Parts: sequence; structure tokens; C-alpha cells
Amino acid sequence: MTSYQPPEDIGDFGYDFNYAVWTPGTTVVLSRVKWDSTYRDIVWFDDYDKAWNYHDEKGIKLVVNGLTYCAQGQPVRLDIPFSQANEYNYMCVRNAADSVNSRNTFYYFITSVEYVAPHTTEFTVQLDVWQTYMHEIKFGMCYVERGHIGIAAQDKWENYGRKYLTVPEGLDTGGEYVISEVWRHDMASVEHIDGNVDSANYDIIVTSAIDLLVDYGTEDDPHFQTAKGSLAGGMANATCVYAMDIGNFRSLAEALSNCPWVSQGVQTITAIPKGIINFDGLTSAKTPDTSGYEEDKKRRTKKQGATVYPITTGFGSAGINNNQTIDLAPGFRKEDNIPERYRMLWKLYTYPYMVYEVTMFNGAPLLVRPECVWDTSLKVTMWAHVVPPGPRIMFTVNGYNQNNTGDGNNAYSEHFDAMTGISALPTFALTNNGYLQYMAGNAHSIHYQYQSADWAQQKAIRGADTSYTQAQASMMQANQATDLTNAYSRQGAEYNANMRLLGGTLNTGAGAIGQLAGGNLGGAISSALMGGINNGMAYGMAMENNRREIEARSAMTGLNNSYAKFNADTNLAMAKFAANGDYANAIAGINAKVQDSRMIAPTTSGGVGGDAFNLATYGWRLVCRQRRIDDGTLTRIGEFWLRYGYAMNIPTRVPKNLQCMTNFTYWKMQETYLYSTTCPEGFRQSIRGIFEKGVTVWSDPDRIGKTDFADNEPLPGVNINMEW
Repeated sequence: MTSYQPPEDIGDFGYDFNYAVWTPGTTVVLSRVKWDSTYRDIVWFDDYDKAWNYHDEKGIKLVVNGLTYCAQGQPVRLDIPFSQANEYNYMCVRNAADSVNSRNTFYYFITSVEYVAPHTTEFTVQLDVWQTYMHEIKFGMCYVERGHIGIAAQDKWENYGRKYLTVPEGLDTGGEYVISEVWRHDMASVEHIDGNVDSANYDIIVTSAIDLLVDYGTEDDPHFQTAKGSLAGGMANATCVYAMDIGNFRSLAEALSNCPWVSQGVQTITAIPKGIINFDGLTSAKTPDTSGYEEDKKRRTKKQGATVYPITTGFGSAGINNNQTIDLAPGFRKEDNIPERYRMLWKLYTYPYMVYEVTMFNGAPLLVRPECVWDTSLKVTMWAHVVPPGPRIMFTVNGYNQNNTGDGNNAYSEHFDAMTGISALPTFALTNNGYLQYMAGNAHSIHYQYQSADWAQQKAIRGADTSYTQAQASMMQANQATDLTNAYSRQGAEYNANMRLLGGTLNTGAGAIGQLAGGNLGGAISSALMGGINNGMAYGMAMENNRREIEARSAMTGLNNSYAKFNADTNLAMAKFAANGDYANAIAGINAKVQDSRMIAPTTSGGVGGDAFNLATYGWRLVCRQRRIDDGTLTRIGEFWLRYGYAMNIPTRVPKNLQCMTNFTYWKMQETYLYSTTCPEGFRQSIRGIFEKGVTVWSDPDRIGKTDFADNEPLPGVNINMEW
């Protein structure tokens, strides 16, 4: 807008005609008009002659022959019948004395008509200051409060209406908005094709404290390797991070069901929209195959590993589709969403009459004011953080509320202060087999217990066998000792018997010799014979006694050995029975614990959380909804604006003819600057009051009260930023 310049000099038309005194020859025209002295409506005529001709063609004309006074507030009498005069409400007066200057015409409202005589009627009139002085004044800079200039101005849509069309109207906008247009951007869903879950189009991020790429072993020989950490997404993380599609996650979960000692290391399982991870930009890896005993099937089964994408040092420029722009609502300012009658009212495309809602139906929609979007399309940027801590997918409106000095990096926009998305991505848990986990966790202990029970059995049996062998040896020793005793006894008995036999023989011989010496031959022979018999009998008795003693001793030894053997046999049997029983009991105890472990409740890894409702029901969809005021409110506000224009509250230069629209233009000023050298001050102030009260300027007086408010098109060349 150029700097203010005062209006050009209007000039002096001369004061040779006094509006309060009608000299002879003054022409008076009585007419009927549709405007009145309240000045709610006024008419713009391009010049005074056009105004005069309008009344002259429609009214009756008479000429004042004498001097007539028309002082302010005083009645004037004219030579016209009352019945005829009473048909008119307006009076035009022109003095032909000034034939050069057409500014010799005055216009009056007839406020009352009184009968004076058959051909004389008294009129009470009020000067129509606007019609009389409309071309004697010039408008300066005016502070427009309301008017049609906001509808007609070619620059009204500057900054998409943000500059001129956001003045509060103070109008009731109704209770609820209606949805007039919807745009959708599908991101993920769980729709299955023929029951195939792999058709669900979302991906999975898994973090694990155990390296899932190293062999897991079996429940009998379990082993794992601790995670070495990662920098996935630039975030320091002590876990391993893996990305995979839903199909491979299913394979991974099935494989890990055989290895709960590995699955227990899983920390998080997070679902993310498909397309965020660019698997083509990452390197894949294969998790190990697994085998495990299935209790219900009573057999071991083998399950295939899964294809995963380990993320160790970050996604890289090709690994994640981050910061991507989505043209969510192309051509979002569509005019056909407004009834045709009101489509010229561009303010309806601004808040609070229209608002855009960007949402993922998570209870936190982003309300977007149309005038704050500096583009012909509503574009959003997706910001993805898909690894712990706090993974989320958020969207910001590009350049929202940005001023025109933006640097292209959203530094001058709302940016992260105005966003919506998924702040609670759904997380899931793995189920760990309690039995297999117990077996794996106690595999070495159970193996030791079996070995210990076997060792105890073998030790007990070996001890019993040893005791039995020792008992056998003891019995053999007793037999040998008895045999030795018997042999010694036999030898001693024989020796003693022989010695006694020898002694008896000697005695008998000595006795016989003595008898022989004594000359007793018969006595000697008889003594020798009886001595031999006695000695033989003594020998035989001694030997018999020894034999019997030996037999008694051998029988006693045999008896003792039989008893000892019985004890040894029964002790051996008892010891083996006890050893086998203890072994069976120990094994039963071990097996009982193993069987009890089958009843151990499953555990879980990871955690169920986040919000999966939308994904499970409607899918993840980024939606932009155009909301506008309801039809009833739209009609009320639209008709008001068609009639009175917009609230503007802005200083501007008004058009010279006050016309912004084809048929009528409404003006309401807070400050009206008028300039004139020919209009009396009182009338100038009256004209100022007309515009500050609010007035409709018509281009065609015959259309007053007949024109449809919508039958009023903007005129070309009108701007709010009017040049002087």
C-alpha cells in the first residue's frame, strides 16, 4: 500500500443557489424511492444528471413560480393536489439559473404531507445529504469494520486467506462439524487372504538379550550367546535388534518354541507399519533350525529358522524410509464441498467454519486450520522411530503455520509441536515352554542325578558282592583250618598211639625178659602175648578216637560254613535288593521331578502392550477429514455474509464509487475520513455517520429489496490493498 496522499481538490461550484430558498423557475420533481431517511440503503449515481433523470422519468414535475423558502425543519407549500402529492415520498429540486454547473440540485425525503387547499399541499421535507452531496466529498483512508470488500477483493486470498479472512465474526458456528470430504492413506492392516496370516501387511521389530543367530542346542544340551548390543536407529542398545516381516516372525516364533532358554531372552516385539523398513537396503541372516519334544504328539519335531535382518549399526540411508512426504489430501480446498450459492464466500474455507482433521483414530487427532497450510495440497511428513525406547510413528503437516520467511526446514513452522500418529505401537509376547525350559535349565543336574543314582546302585552291589566273596573266603579258610587241625590231630594221634604202642611193647618185653630171666618161660610168653594185644587195642582205640574227633570237628566246621553261607547268600540278596530298590527309587524321584516339570506354567518374553485395536479392526490408516459447519449454520452465516460481507477491521481505501459488487455493497466503518470544500460541515458529519452506522450502497435503485443476496457478484479490480 502506498503512503497516504490527500484527495484531489474537489473544487468550488459556487454558492449562487441557496438550497433553503427556491427562486422562481425552480423545478420540483416528486418521486417514489425505496430508500429512506434512516440511510440503511443509499444509491450511487455516476453524476447528478443521472440521478435527476432517474427521478424525472418516474415522478411528476412542477415549476415554482414564486419565491419559496425551504428552511431546515420548516414546511414548504407547493401547488399540487393533496391526493396526488400523498403518493410520493421523495422530492428533487433543481434551479435552472445555473445552467453551467449541474450541482444545483437538492434531494429531500418527504416526511409528511398536509392538506392546505384544493390545489395547495404542505410538505415537510428532510435533506437527503447523501444524494445531494455524494459527488462533493472524497473518501480518505477508512477503517473498515465490515463489508463486501473482503468478498470482492482480488487479494483476499493472500496467504491462503490468513492475512485478511481470519477476523473473528462473533457468529454461532453450531455445535458439531459435518464431514464433507475424506482422504485416506493406508499403512497397515491385518486383512488375511484365504486365512493366511502372512498376508497381513505389517512388519515386526524384535530386540533380544540373546543372539538369535547362534546355534541354540537342545534341551539336553542347551547353550546360547549373549547379545553384543547395537546402535539401531542411532540409539545405544545393549540388545540385538532384528527386523522381519510378519511371515518370518511366525517362523521365528515357532522355532523358538523349541528353545525357551533362548526365547526367554527376547525383550520386545513391536509391530510397525509395512514400508517403513526397506529390507532391500539391509543384509539378511538365517536363524538356526530347532528340534524339540512335543508332549501332545509324543515325538520330537524339527522347525525351520527364519529370515531376519539384524540391525547393528543403524538402518543406514537405505534401510529405513524415514522423513518421507505423503501427499495426503491433494486439492484439499475443493469448492464442491460448499453449496454453490456460497462458493464465492472464501472465508468458509478458513477456521472456524472449516477445519481439517489429520488422524489415525487413536484419540489424538491433529486439527489443522486451512489458512495455515501454505500449499495447494495438504502434505505430511512421516517420522519413524521403530526401536526402543519409546518407538512411535508420527506425522507433521508440512510448513504448518509457517510464515513466508521459512527456510525450508520447518524452522518457522509448528513442526513437532503439531503432530499426530501412533505413540503406542502394539507389542507382543512370546510363550516359553516351562517344561523344556526346566529340562534345559537342569539338563546337567538331571544328568548328574542319573549318574549318581547309577553309581550308588553299582557301589551297593559291588559292596554286597565283596561281602559275599569275603564270606566265601572265610568259609574256605574255616574248612582249610579244620583240615589242617584234623591233619595235625591225626598226626599227633598216630604219634601218640605209636609211642604208647612202643612203650607198651617195651614194657611187655621187659616183663617177659624178666620172667625169662626168672625162668618163667610160659609167663614170659603169656606176658608178651597179652602185652601185644593190649598195645594193639590201645593203638586202635586212640586212632578211632582221633578219627571221631576229626569227623566231629569237620562236621562242626561244615555246619558253621553252611550257616555262614546262608547268611552270606541272604545278605547278598538283601544288599542287591536294597541297591536295586534304592536305584529305582532315585530314578523315580528324578523322573517325578521331570514329570512335575511338565506342569510348570509357561512364561512369557517381551510384553503385551500398546494399542492394537485400530490395527486389528480398521487397520493403520492416516486419514484427513474435511470438517465444515453444518448446513443450517452454513446457511445462516452464508446469508449474513452475502448481505453484509465479512468482518474486516482493517484500514483501507474504498473504491471511488463505493462499489465492490455488481448490485450492492455493504460498508460499516469505525473511522471514516471524508474531504470536501463544498459540503457543509454538518452534512459531511451526517455522511460520516451513515457509513459508521452501516449502510448498503446500491448501483440500481430499482433492485433495492428485490435482489437475491446471492445475485451479487464481485466486481473486477477491487483490492483490499488499494492504491491511491
